[in-house]
Amino acid sequence: MRLVVLAALVCALASFAAINFLNHVRKTTGYMRDVWLCVAATASGFGIWATHFIAMLAYSPGMPSGYNIILTLLSLVAAILLTG
Repeated sequence: MRLVVLAALVCALASFAAINFLNHVRKTTGYMRDVWLCVAATASGFGIWATHFIAMLAYSPGMPSGYNIILTLLSLVAAILLTG
């Protein structure tokens, strides 16, 4: 139950951060706009990924399972790129 609550908290905080960064995107132009957009995408993508990863840790399928670090990090990069 604690992991589910943590996942919800991470989701809420990441959403707040992404919205805050998107306000910076609206207020800037040029190169800095692109920088803020990348920061917002990173915050949002990492938040989505972390929420789902923590929720998966909370789930116990009743059989041994593990995580490949390379595929796990690639899924984080995919979440950030797709959010952007």
